[in-house]
Amino acid sequence: MYKLVLLGLLVIGILLNGCSESPTKVGSKDNLIDLGIVTDTSGPYVTFAYPGGIGTHLGCEVEWGTPVVVAFSEPIDPQSVTQDNFNVGDGKEGQLEVCGNTVVFKPTLAFDNLILVGVTVGGSVSDTAGNAMGEDYTFTFCTRGEP
Repeated sequence: MYKLVLLGLLVIGILLNGCSESPTKVGSKDNLIDLGIVTDTSGPYVTFAYPGGIGTHLGCEVEWGTPVVVAFSEPIDPQSVTQDNFNVGDGKEGQLEVCGNTVVFKPTLAFDNLILVGVTVGGSVSDTAGNAMGEDYTFTFCTRGEP
């Protein structure tokens, strides 16, 4: 429960304030090796998904314009996240933002009402050391009906 509360606060902070990290400040694999830091050889994995991921059952209560938030086990390479490998609702258009270990998708247009929305995070999403997830991660959520 404690971790869920912290992740919720992280998500709220990102949605309200935006990402305070700049992708240009993320070190590359070569820089880490040159500095003598232990090399990361394992890929990231999903630790939190909203709405509807990681065993959450929300029913059809998700607001139409709700951002999709996915947190990973380690910082993600912003260049590895694209509309092609972070697919929401069969190609729903929107803005992707990578902030450390979190990816936020903000839909351009609201979702239709009472539909099941599938989200696929492609296995090619990688950490800042260049290690890919390897396998796709999928989850679904349902949007609410007319107010």
